[in-house]
Amino acid sequence: MKIIKYKIKNKYRLLSILSLVLILILGNTAYFITYGDHLLEFINDSDYKESGIYGNTVYVNDLENDYYYYTGLNYTENDGTLPTTENKNIYNDSNLIQVKITYSSTNIENNQKGYVSLTERQDTYIYYKTLVVNTNNTTDTSDDYVIIDLIDNPFTDRPNGMGFNGWTTNYQKAALLYDNDYYERKAKIPVTYKNGKPEKLEITFNANWIEANVELVNNNFNNAISNLYNNGMKKLEVVTYVYGDLDMKGYFHSVELRFNDSFSGYYNSSGVLQTSGSCRSFFSTCTMYEKIESEVFDENAVYYQVVNGTMTEVDNSKIERPINEVIIEPDYQNKNMSNYFEKIELTRNEPIDGYYDANGNYNSSGTCNSNTCEYYRLINYYKNSGEEEIFDYKKNYYYEQDKRTIRKSRQQKAIVAVFLRRMSTTRQHRRSDKDNGTQGHRLH
Repeated sequence: MKIIKYKIKNKYRLLSILSLVLILILGNTAYFITYGDHLLEFINDSDYKESGIYGNTVYVNDLENDYYYYTGLNYTENDGTLPTTENKNIYNDSNLIQVKITYSSTNIENNQKGYVSLTERQDTYIYYKTLVVNTNNTTDTSDDYVIIDLIDNPFTDRPNGMGFNGWTTNYQKAALLYDNDYYERKAKIPVTYKNGKPEKLEITFNANWIEANVELVNNNFNNAISNLYNNGMKKLEVVTYVYGDLDMKGYFHSVELRFNDSFSGYYNSSGVLQTSGSCRSFFSTCTMYEKIESEVFDENAVYYQVVNGTMTEVDNSKIERPINEVIIEPDYQNKNMSNYFEKIELTRNEPIDGYYDANGNYNSSGTCNSNTCEYYRLINYYKNSGEEEIFDYKKNYYYEQDKRTIRKSRQQKAIVAVFLRRMSTTRQHRRSDKDNGTQGHRLH
């Protein structure tokens, strides 16, 4: 009797083992049928690696994990009903794209470089991702694209005196997006297809380093933060105009006359020449105006002109002066202006979607509600024509300032708080200033 029971137990154990082996075989077969081809897109890439640190490069390989996540949603994504075992086929090889994203700490313009930290000398991140293609809910694939959520700056050991101004890419037709509320950067990349599947995408983003205001937090954090500049769009001032002399003949200076001084030869507040009369104010002065016959423009002087019958102070910055020379800071000559902003003037009822306001907030809808509205366009590496967006001194460029606490100092004694450089008004110098050596860069 004992022998029979023993044989029955062995029989059940054998059946259990055979069943388990069969399940594993079927599971692996299903796995390779389902995933095998999909995961080979980058397998022959020269630097395809699993997640880890290899030399100067940090690898984050989410290619498989992302794919499993999206294909898993085919069974669990909520469409108003409880999840079932049915494959809804929402995500598949026709709308999932494999992407290799390289983040380089090297500035594409001047080769300035950053590192992960003072002791971690990695200068490159490579991400392998599987992302969802946006098809615009149409069968037309010509306008399909993918949105890449760009990582924040991982390079805390920045080039000296520099701050991070986002990522730049020279990938054709790539469009950069910036969310000021959440301090997020994205890139919109067009997608191409082959045999009904999105072709794998490889793109490189370079750190954009620009001059920064750096404060060291030693004993008082609040003092260091108070020395940084407020958020918002700031004009980039890298052009110096060397002006020639301008004769201010025909403009006016104000003159203060005392009691009993004659008005003869002066002009009143309406711009009318006086031939008689005198100042009758005993306790104060009388303001009159003297016409300029010949005088070289002085940007620090106050000038008047008659506008609509009234003496009006002149805005010196709007006076057109002869330009003898235009001097552009060397770093901006032939510089690609990707990641900067250009001011755009819109008229009433023109759409504002795709533009940013003065605080760096993105507008996804709306129209201009005034006769004119000022907004800002985030500049990409290429124009729509395919030409590079090269610096043009006749245009006004801006950048969005934002306070960020970045890293410890080189002496490891203080936190470095970084804020992008504030530029003030356009630097203007007369020829004599340049000759006297007073023409220099204003660093704030």
